[in-house]
Amino acid sequence: MIQVAVYTSDMTTPVLDRVITPVVQNLRFATRLPGGFTECSFNLRMDINRAWQWLSCKILYRVLITKNQRIVFDGRIEDITLTRGSVGVAAYGYYANLTDSPYNTAYADV
Repeated sequence: MIQVAVYTSDMTTPVLDRVITPVVQNLRFATRLPGGFTECSFNLRMDINRAWQWLSCKILYRVLITKNQRIVFDGRIEDITLTRGSVGVAAYGYYANLTDSPYNTAYADV
């Protein structure tokens, strides 16, 4: 059985925020290497007030998907979109961070 859980963004001591399996629709996730989680997307069925809470409070929260006690996806919420009757969520695994570009500045105005 697949379980989708959301944890707080503090990776040193993550706290379970909520198991969201009952409200998840269209769950999709991918890996590149064994343990190299890349991306995950799903929709949440919820009213507009709860959807706003997701838009404003859940960015960078950890998403952990397990199947029979085995981790099949681990990443963080980075994109949230509000649609009619649901919230679209995109999470990216830590393997996806390898393609991030560092940002450097040569000069500072302040």
